[in-house]
Amino acid sequence: MSKNDFDICEFEKRHSRVRSEMEKSGIDLL
Repeated sequence: MSKNDFDICEFEKRHSRVRSEMEKSGIDLL
């Protein structure tokens, strides 16, 4: 796995966690 793929994986995990936090707070930016 290249470093770029790893960075994308980390970004996806961080993004999904942020989205779940926002959804729990009743905030939906979409």
